[in-house]
Amino acid sequence: MSEETESTFIMHVLPKNKHGGISLQVLDVARSLGERGYENLLVFPDEDDDDFHSYAADQGVPSERLPYRMPKEFDSLSSVLSNVMWVLGFMFSVWSIRNEIKETSPDVVHLNGLLVLQPAVAAALEDVEIVWYLVSDIYPEWLVRLLIPFVNYVSSEVVLISESNRSYYRQDGRDVPVIPGTIDMSRLTDGTVSGERKRDFRDTHGIDPDLPIVLTLAKLNEVKSQKSVVEAIVDMDLEVQYLVAGPKQDEQYATELEVLAEREGVGDRVHVTGFVDDKAAALAIADVFVLPSSGEGTPLAIMEAMKTGTPVIASRVGGVPEMLADGDAGQLVDYGSPGELRDALNRYLSDPELIEKHTKAAESRVCQKYGIQSVTNDYVNVYESL
Repeated sequence: MSEETESTFIMHVLPKNKHGGISLQVLDVARSLGERGYENLLVFPDEDDDDFHSYAADQGVPSERLPYRMPKEFDSLSSVLSNVMWVLGFMFSVWSIRNEIKETSPDVVHLNGLLVLQPAVAAALEDVEIVWYLVSDIYPEWLVRLLIPFVNYVSSEVVLISESNRSYYRQDGRDVPVIPGTIDMSRLTDGTVSGERKRDFRDTHGIDPDLPIVLTLAKLNEVKSQKSVVEAIVDMDLEVQYLVAGPKQDEQYATELEVLAEREGVGDRVHVTGFVDDKAAALAIADVFVLPSSGEGTPLAIMEAMKTGTPVIASRVGGVPEMLADGDAGQLVDYGSPGELRDALNRYLSDPELIEKHTKAAESRVCQKYGIQSVTNDYVNVYESL
């Protein structure tokens, strides 16, 4: 790799063309790298209907949609058919991406996520340096076992999002750097959210201003496990309301959550908003943030809550324990345990001193460890070592 960063061109490959943690993270890193003289191109699959590639371009980072897609879980006939089409179109995708690589001549192809396989094959065939960033721990063990030998073989450098994922991704004994997720702190403006904005947000979504608010800011799907929060708020010491803010990625799961809330007698206290434009307002009105996921990397939503002073309760998965300093900057619970969630919520809502202790530690930690400049330094070190 040349020491002249002005000539270093990074092609960042995304697994989805959707607004979400990994997309925002890569965009923020690319913008930060651009300020240091790196050239960047964000590449997205063309199968999704979202327009994050356009948003990235509006933020000053060139973006491109290419004909590749992610394989699906074998959980329905449509997913089986989709995977058949994925196999049949695999080499066409590789050919198209190879042409893009030949035309743009990146110095590094930076892959984000385990399943960006067509871009990986294309970059390997073009003999381009590959940095493969392994993120969440949501894949079945057999799939990780199957793919990791290929990942290790083609990559110039494998990067993990958290130390806790080292064994999961079978990197024990290998000199593999760990670079956490990041957030551009300038995106977060909780301190400037006016009372009027808070009232407007409450009024828009029918939120009672007199009841404590428990917030999950995430896509609505089984992995994020919002149903466990609904179960947790039943029979709490205090009556609370649950704000579920995020795109309804799984419509069936969203319906099941609303049916569960009605059956448990809390339907009038569960507010499912779908995608929200004003995340800062949602965080500003929340008393507690909860993310009870079955698997994570270093979630952007937790960083947002930490930065804005909202106390965090989250599952003990992926890089979350490290983010929350093993319980010193937030509360950790086992995945799939509504009883533990209920106890943690009761603890926060009855102990303002604990909230103050944890939120102060969380804000300091997220700024020092997960700030964009610190993480960009880590990426620069990786690129310069190739």
